[in-house]
Amino acid sequence: MLTIAARLLLIAFAAGALAAAACAADNPNVNVESNEYFRPPPPERVEPITAQTDETEEAADAEEPAEAEEAEVEPAGGDVAVEEAAEQDAQAEEEATAPAARAEDIVRRYRNPVYGYSFELVCPPFCDPTSNGVDEVGFRADGLQAIVAATVLTPPAGGEGDVAERLIRETLLVPETVDLDEGRSVRRSANGVEADVFEWEEDNRAVGGIQVRWKSWIAPIGGLYYIVRGGAAIADWDAIAEALDRVLDTFTAPIEAISEPGTYNRFGFQVAYDAAEFRPAEYGQPTANPATDAAGAFVLANSNSVIAVLAWEEIGAAFFDAEIAIERTLQDLLGIELGTGAREADEIDGQTAQTTITLTALGADQVQIASWAWYCPQGGREFALHYIDVDDPRGAAAKLIDSFRCSTGGGG
Repeated sequence: MLTIAARLLLIAFAAGALAAAACAADNPNVNVESNEYFRPPPPERVEPITAQTDETEEAADAEEPAEAEEAEVEPAGGDVAVEEAAEQDAQAEEEATAPAARAEDIVRRYRNPVYGYSFELVCPPFCDPTSNGVDEVGFRADGLQAIVAATVLTPPAGGEGDVAERLIRETLLVPETVDLDEGRSVRRSANGVEADVFEWEEDNRAVGGIQVRWKSWIAPIGGLYYIVRGGAAIADWDAIAEALDRVLDTFTAPIEAISEPGTYNRFGFQVAYDAAEFRPAEYGQPTANPATDAAGAFVLANSNSVIAVLAWEEIGAAFFDAEIAIERTLQDLLGIELGTGAREADEIDGQTAQTTITLTALGADQVQIASWAWYCPQGGREFALHYIDVDDPRGAAAKLIDSFRCSTGGGG
């Protein structure tokens, strides 16, 4: 599915390898704190600040005659002393006019707009703080085989056993052969909650992979579980260790959950999805833009490919044309031409939805794409849903269609 992957890149994190598809690098993600700042330099690197107020400058001017008079007095020691004094004055002037030293590292705070959690990313190595992910976000290290990532989970059914270890193993696919207890510790987060920390290594060289070291932090906060982790090739671990610890130490989340996996409630509408099966992400239209109330796309993907795309755009009711909406979003977001399948009418949240089937070849497979388009008077937006399946895309899309609501009162 090369065309889809090229248009809508989703982060995919496998616990056994550092193979992460990049999120759109040019997406101006609005969830990054704008006041980027330099980490304070070590004391020995701090240079004097030369900025002066008007009052300071006036005081300096007033002292100039006295300084001039003092300069005329020949210091004891003759010419040698004069030369040393001149060198000291020149050095002092050079230090005073030099720009203030800056640390080489830049720190940005990423904020997830859906769940409200945040953490700090240090550049280098983590210089791209943008992600289109919803339940899972991730950030690759520049020039290194390394990533940091965060995943949001609902509490598992049944509280028996070690919940933290169970979630780590199930979510990150950590084999039972890996002993997690050996490297386990407890860390206090920025929220003031205690989080379990696991460290382990995986050797994938026998299957053509690499040796990877992982460090993962897990804690229940506000009714949700958060897994924050970092992984790197053994050779690159030392280069990210400090930056990873900063992510873990600065992580903070709302004391009460503002959303939950399985329900996308953003920009005033709502739709449900299977959080265990899909990795959701959000994009703007075009995909290089961030999603807004006016336009965007909610994307569901499994570990292999994009499965569903729900697009929206503000438009006057008189200009809404279902066929045009289907054709345009198929082409713009998926790179697929509209087929000639039979057109029918369904109902979505009380609104008439025109629907069609497109047959297309993706790679070696022939797949069906079921498409719907409808108009929501609340908010004045058109919606288009595309669902990809080999056998029955209409049936597979039933949960999305039945759960969709034009308006929920939720904000962007």
